[in-house]
Amino acid sequence: MNGAASIHVEVTVLDPSEQLIAEHDNEIVSYERTAVIQKDKYKKILGDSNARVSVSFSERMGGAYGYSSVSTNVTVTINCNQDTNTIRKAQEMAFEEAVGFTEDCFGKAVHMLNAHLNRYYTDA
Repeated sequence: MNGAASIHVEVTVLDPSEQLIAEHDNEIVSYERTAVIQKDKYKKILGDSNARVSVSFSERMGGAYGYSSVSTNVTVTINCNQDTNTIRKAQEMAFEEAVGFTEDCFGKAVHMLNAHLNRYYTDA
């Protein structure tokens, strides 16, 4: 990774019996993606690239007691220089990126859950 962050995102929407219920093109899915994003701020801390900082952030709503649930898990990895200040800066950047992706993905997952509930559990 040359001045980039690797981001791994997992989004899961489950019914009360822990079955996947998110739909895309009429197929039941769970969403998982890995991406690499380039930003100038990552290039500034790259240095010798011998250190790797990974930060994970997750959020979950619902679940136990027979309810549907939504969960997201985001892991951001940044390569950087080995000095303490640079590692600390990389941790801050990775955390900010993880929180931002989690908020975005969680909102989309809640929307998928609402669509499922409206489609199958409300009277038309």
